Amino acid sequence: MAAVAMGVSACAADDGTSGSGVKVYGILTTQSSSFGFPEMADAMQARVDAVNAAGGVKGQKIDLTICNDQGDVNIAAQCAQKAVTDHAVAVTGGLTFQTAAIIGVLDRAGIPYIGVNPSTPTDYTSKSVFNIGGGSPVAYPALGQALAEKFHCRKIDTIATMTPTGQSNATLVASGAGNSAGKTFSTPAVTTDFAPVVDSVVSDGADCVTLLMGPQLAVKAIPVLRQSSSTIRIGANASGISPSMIKDLGDSVNGTVLVDSFFPVSSDAPGVVAFNEEMKQYKPSTEINTLTLQGWSSASLLVKVLEGLDGAPTAESVTAALNAMGPVDLGTTNPELSFKSPLDSKTYPRIVNTKYAVEEVRDGKSTLVSPDWSDVHDRLIAQ
Repeated sequence: MAAVAMGVSACAADDGTSGSGVKVYGILTTQSSSFGFPEMADAMQARVDAVNAAGGVKGQKIDLTICNDQGDVNIAAQCAQKAVTDHAVAVTGGLTFQTAAIIGVLDRAGIPYIGVNPSTPTDYTSKSVFNIGGGSPVAYPALGQALAEKFHCRKIDTIATMTPTGQSNATLVASGAGNSAGKTFSTPAVTTDFAPVVDSVVSDGADCVTLLMGPQLAVKAIPVLRQSSSTIRIGANASGISPSMIKDLGDSVNGTVLVDSFFPVSSDAPGVVAFNEEMKQYKPSTEINTLTLQGWSSASLLVKVLEGLDGAPTAESVTAALNAMGPVDLGTTNPELSFKSPLDSKTYPRIVNTKYAVEEVRDGKSTLVSPDWSDVHDRLIAQ
């Protein structure tokens, strides 16, 4: 198993403490043959480093181990089993597509998983999972809803990759767009030529278009769209359009609408300010984007839980505290975040954050359109 340990671990006691402190794991894909999210691990470590530098939680330091699952289901399960063996009181989740394997192990051990954005059916239903963000079931209806209601788009077409995920997300966008939903045009998951699909969108008369693809494709598609039409409005999930991409794309990305379960990283929200300060101090070379903020937020939520506990923390006490928690304001996302009541949905009961921020790229950075959070709650409880 490939694992990167951060902090020196001693033999852990049953209460989740050791000679090094409160044992916590972070399991995510920091590196694999095709993708990785090391910035999320760096952000978790920065939050822990800041807490430990200030004396820890009630005098007890946090001992964080990052385990890279390499995008492999077997390694992911091994990472989770190691968390069980080390008596971790919680696992903070970064981005991985192997959460089913991770949660399967943690469920049996009673270890809570503080997720960021759910991505598999297990993420939506397991009682061990505490999601901060809403994932695709929130982001993509939100994107269609924001374009239709806040930007008054009359016809919203979608360009989606020819993958089950891309096509599924296109359906979610249409559900949010309502009567403004247009056509979905598919593009290969690996391509360098966006001219044909962009021509189709322009010829269809759409005034807005959503891009459902990874950053490596979006960075190619946006200039082609802008060259073909100076007026068509582009929409995307904020996780696919990073600040570095915005800088590289220049004027072509101005006016793009982004939705996110978190504030933009340029926001002056208290949690975001603290995030930027801690990243600058402890991980100054790490890329700053919404995924980095999400990783920091998962660690920040755990810190809040630990601060409120009486006695030595255990997986059981952390789980109980999370279930009783709310509303909690992390300063980075919906200030009414609460895990007390599951969503009244057979499909998505573990999505508690149905609110999202609407952003627009202006003058080289993503800016909040409104200080108020929008909501897709009613759309989710119908499923």
